[in-house]
Amino acid sequence: MRWDGGIWMRKPVLTLLMACLLLICACASAEEYTGVWNTVTGESVTLALRDDGTGSLSFSGTEQMVDWTEGEQNLSLSCGETTYTAAMSGQFLMLMDQIGHVWALTRDLYDLPGIVQAESMEDFLGRWRADYALVSGIRISMDGQVGPYTMEIAEQVVHLQGSGMDKPVDWVCRFESGSLILSGYSAETDQSLHLRADGTLTRDMDYMVIHFVREQ
Repeated sequence: MRWDGGIWMRKPVLTLLMACLLLICACASAEEYTGVWNTVTGESVTLALRDDGTGSLSFSGTEQMVDWTEGEQNLSLSCGETTYTAAMSGQFLMLMDQIGHVWALTRDLYDLPGIVQAESMEDFLGRWRADYALVSGIRISMDGQVGPYTMEIAEQVVHLQGSGMDKPVDWVCRFESGSLILSGYSAETDQSLHLRADGTLTRDMDYMVIHFVREQ
């Protein structure tokens, strides 16, 4: 995985996520498969499985009926002339077609605590440690990817460093409408830092959110 000026690049993140999920597929009972599943990233896919062995599969809104049967470690799905295989991997259901295309589906998206408006710049000052990232609502631990990944906030400057980065990065920041706005990027426009209702902090980007906890 490559870092560019402190930015976790979108494609390597999603590729790594998919690869890790495929390696840890495990057995599941029929009850664990039933329900409505939606794609984590990329193409919009919805798979609805009923306990009578029937269901539906939708790609970008186009729906087809499916029949499914349970094997020892996975499901076999028949959708017209196409067959699919599905297997549980933690909170994900991995769906694969005959060609080898794979989709990660989930029922449970993770919600962040609400944003609170900071009273001043002082509310942000100090050292913060990244503990996880959210990509399309899916929580990914930061510890095994880039850690330690820390952010030091001082007056008008944010210093970011991590073992997976090419080099530490400094940004100019400004306090605006209860949040901190970062600037000075070469690859992105301004980004924002928000305080959360549980006392944590997030760095909000267009394709992911990084969650930080304050270090004492």
